Amino acid sequence: ACGPILADDRVRGVFTESKNGRGAIGARVVIDCTADGDIAFRAGAACTNRTHRVTLVVFLQGVDRERERQFAESDPERHKAVTEEAKRLNGGFLPAGRSMQDLDITDAAALTRAEIVMRRGCFESLNYLRAHMPGWEHASIAETCPQLGVRQSRLIEGLYTLTRQDIGSNRRFEDAIARLGKGYDIPYRCLVPKGIRGLLTAGRCVSCDYEAADILRLIAPCLVTGQAAGVAAALATQRGIDPDDLPADALRA
Repeated sequence: ACGPILADDRVRGVFTESKNGRGAIGARVVIDCTADGDIAFRAGAACTNRTHRVTLVVFLQGVDRERERQFAESDPERHKAVTEEAKRLNGGFLPAGRSMQDLDITDAAALTRAEIVMRRGCFESLNYLRAHMPGWEHASIAETCPQLGVRQSRLIEGLYTLTRQDIGSNRRFEDAIARLGKGYDIPYRCLVPKGIRGLLTAGRCVSCDYEAADILRLIAPCLVTGQAAGVAAALATQRGIDPDDLPADALRA
């Protein structure tokens, strides 16, 4: 999906891009599960977009930790110097991954540059360790994750914005679609963008403040918001109403 089909302040489907070229899929209700709120943003929904850490995860193999430990015991100053240089080459991290801050991941060019920088840094750090650190002579990268790990980007402005205080106080809501953690509720209104009909959101782009998003981006909240959005879309379609007119009780029936 590359964009919303809009008519009269309503999302009526999505445009798509594939090997067949540009396509269109009509729908009475669209659910934005892009994580970055791409469809909601392009439909005109109000959003915030603050940066968070972006991470590359790398899995190593072939490191002889016992030989490295012996080297560290016999020459701790040299071991420290080699380790610090390896970290310097990879932005402060050993080659088993790396993180970057202040990156707008909704900017494709910035995201591409970050991936190049982080992957290059891991290889440069690894090559240095292979040449200078006993036990690392045969180390290699076994696997890297297929894409960067992104924690936060756009958050929609929904009918309600869940706060970290709501979560910390285990606040209850009449339109709750889930109760998680030690007992905090996620309101259905957090899935409904303001001013845009025919659209729901799920996953880490739902309506919440920056601090709450650090919790709602995790797997369990994403699962329950996805489940609720899917059920809400089906029920709204069956009843011929907009998602924001659907009673939350219907989702829990």
